[in-house]
Amino acid sequence: MADNHRDFELEHKLKLVKETILAEVPRYLATASGTQTKHYSNEDKPAYRVLDCYVKLADRFQLGFHAASVMYEAVINLEDNKNQKLHYVIVKTMPDSAVVRKLQNSPDLFFNESKAYSEIIPLLLQTCAVSSVGDLNVERPSHNLSAAYDLFPTCYCVAGDSGNEMIVLQNLRIFGYRIGGDKLMLMDYEHIVVALEALARFHALSYATKKKDFRSFEESVVAQIRDGRRFVKKQTTSDVISEGYQITLGHTAMIVFDKFNEKKLEEGGLYTEKLERVRRLVENCPELIRELLIPEEPLAVLCHGDFNRNNIMFRYDSDNKPCGVKIIDFQTPFYASPAIDLSFFLFTNASPELWATRWNEMFSVYHRTLLDALSEFLNCSQETLQPEFSREAFECQFSKYLLYGFLLGTSFIVSHTEDPDKLKVFQLFNDGIPTVEELFNVMQEVMELVGAEVFGRVLPLTKEMLNRISP
Repeated sequence: MADNHRDFELEHKLKLVKETILAEVPRYLATASGTQTKHYSNEDKPAYRVLDCYVKLADRFQLGFHAASVMYEAVINLEDNKNQKLHYVIVKTMPDSAVVRKLQNSPDLFFNESKAYSEIIPLLLQTCAVSSVGDLNVERPSHNLSAAYDLFPTCYCVAGDSGNEMIVLQNLRIFGYRIGGDKLMLMDYEHIVVALEALARFHALSYATKKKDFRSFEESVVAQIRDGRRFVKKQTTSDVISEGYQITLGHTAMIVFDKFNEKKLEEGGLYTEKLERVRRLVENCPELIRELLIPEEPLAVLCHGDFNRNNIMFRYDSDNKPCGVKIIDFQTPFYASPAIDLSFFLFTNASPELWATRWNEMFSVYHRTLLDALSEFLNCSQETLQPEFSREAFECQFSKYLLYGFLLGTSFIVSHTEDPDKLKVFQLFNDGIPTVEELFNVMQEVMELVGAEVFGRVLPLTKEMLNRISP
């Protein structure tokens, strides 16, 4: 009986998804709207006729999208004035389960992503296009502006009523895009460079829009963001989900610090003072996270909020080298320091070897690309952006806010596993919402299972953090 009910629900959802696709995709294509700048004259507008449409439930992990969404893949065969063409799309919806929605705070996450694709990203691109070329009807000649437009998947529509909201996006896999890095979330230097260039251009879009009209930027971008992650909010009542997540972050870091202290005794206590200071900060992890997310002007920026391997898709050339990139999953944006994105990405996806040998190059890639893009978007020289956007200013931001990326990155590394015994913290939620004590006990068990390979990675990263954190 339960299986029949699930089959009926799936059939109903597939029908809703198909109806949305059939209504919205031809409309988008006919008007050439969305994040693109191309426009048709009235007489040249193509008229689309749907020949066929196939929809199926997708493997959301394989697609590289946020695991908090239910994903559907669809193929739609359209005929315009001249020929037929297949369009491949992805449809994101919220989970059907009310318990899962509450657990993952799905309404706020979905609201943020809907706003990002339908309003915020188009606004950033439009503003920078007008500033740099002065006319939206002009072809996009410049490298950074063209690259900025290519950072995001085409969004055909954001549609649906309350509870059945949908985001319809192009299926990037059809165009050869895939998640980069290995199963441990590590990227080689070539992938790191392409990803950092993408992040820099994304931040530059935000900075340019903000510089052009700060009040409008606040109203149209910053004020539109909801607190997608519960630990940002100051809770007035007990929230076991938030508290459990905060305990997990802080507890993981403390165990790593203990292991680091144990392994570094032979160095004569070189890091003892710094480590003790960081430990005191991490003891109140919820308050620390909130403080690190407070925007500091003038360098506060629209952060992606979850910029890591899972949300970056690469296209490859004939030599299997990354030559293109798309940023996906805008569910948890923040208006905060650029170091929020930068530190999380590097602690999570760059190896300790890259930190030790190519740190200067990695930081230079980000800062050089940002300056180049920003000067183009604002149609000004790079000299006029100094000292506000100097390398020293961004290095100061990184040293001040890098603890955010370290805390989340370390937690990601420790929990990223295919060992089912280490997934107990997630399995706790199968039968409802666990208590804080249950979460704490299971996290201790998980940490005991962490092997030398994981500690061999997080301990050198701890050293890098201590070397670079503000005094």
